[in-house]
Amino acid sequence: MQLILFHLPSIIARLPTKINNLLDFGSGPTIYVAICFREKAENIFLSDYLPQNKKELNNWLSGNSNFDWTKIFKGIP
Repeated sequence: MQLILFHLPSIIARLPTKINNLLDFGSGPTIYVAICFREKAENIFLSDYLPQNKKELNNWLSGNSNFDWTKIFKGIP
């Protein structure tokens, strides 16, 4: 995760001002890519094959996640 978070800002900086859609294919139960692109993409789609990963993503969307993403949000510009 640290490697991805290190390189994502340079990738994001190369994109046009705003992009319509972003697909995080195989996101697992995580939202850190969505956090990184939150200011750049109009729509962010998270996908994963495993039911338990999709369940955790849905838990996050409904405010029932077991993981607190607050520190991650604060650490990503």
